[in-house]
Amino acid sequence: MSIDEVTVAVRNLVDLISEGHYAEAIQMCSASRLSPADIEKAIHLYGKTFVRSPPDFFKLLDTVEIDASFPPAWSVQSPLWTVEEGRSDLTVYHGHVRAWTDLRPEMQSALQKAGMVDRRGNILRGK
Repeated sequence: MSIDEVTVAVRNLVDLISEGHYAEAIQMCSASRLSPADIEKAIHLYGKTFVRSPPDFFKLLDTVEIDASFPPAWSVQSPLWTVEEGRSDLTVYHGHVRAWTDLRPEMQSALQKAGMVDRRGNILRGK
């Protein structure tokens, strides 16, 4: 998976969270210590209005390719954004990103239901 594919996947994940689609965001991840309710609670307690990532958000990504991983995997950290602050001090951490064909059917379905990809995994938004 290329860094461009990672960037698009992270944008989609961050946008799902900012739009309140916590279950869909969790389904994009192969594993998570958080439940959708945990994310919702953290967002609520933060007390700000979250918004989608700006077009140049990729400049703030902290990405590291994980050595000796097959298929290629990435460690990624991305800030969130709010109406009140702009760049928030909250960060989304994702241990790796998968190709469309490597996603479980429920992960693919979550992205399709959120309108982010078509049935073949072609990205519809977040480009």
